Amino acid sequence: MRKALLLSICLVFCFVLAGCGTDVAVTPTSDAPPSSSDSSPDPGTTNTFVVGEKAAVRDKSGSELYTFVINSVTQTDARNQFMEKDPAQVVVINYTYENIAMDEDIRVSSLNFKIIDAGGNVCETYPVSTSAYAQGTPMGAKCTAEEAYGLIEEGQFKLLFYDNMFNSKADATFTLSVE
Repeated sequence: MRKALLLSICLVFCFVLAGCGTDVAVTPTSDAPPSSSDSSPDPGTTNTFVVGEKAAVRDKSGSELYTFVINSVTQTDARNQFMEKDPAQVVVINYTYENIAMDEDIRVSSLNFKIIDAGGNVCETYPVSTSAYAQGTPMGAKCTAEEAYGLIEEGQFKLLFYDNMFNSKADATFTLSVE
């Protein structure tokens, strides 16, 4: 009896989590210059962006909820002496997000990213010092943060952006390389 009750509670919890995602679209902002991005605000569409191109996360009606931009990508020679892995390249991604219309504070961090290197490898964050950290950001405020990643293979890489970390499909793709 207890197992059946516990299983039922777990199933309900899983369904609730699966339903937590919102239908959003990530598109260029209205002030962004024309680019190769698909400007269709249809939820489920994945757009491609580059460094400096601001993306807007929009609700079903097309209203901007928050914006996100990669400011720069730099390489660092710093290595963490406690890490067993020795990546071919460590990159630091500097980005800014701005809460336009979300009632709750937003925080965009490595939980929203998946990094795919030039060899198609999914890469992990790398523990080196960065100068700015993601903060809870209320409506009308913005935050600039940095995340470091260890790439297995050097070269151009992709940052897949997920508005909700539980999504199974990226909401946007940023094509990046070290400046």
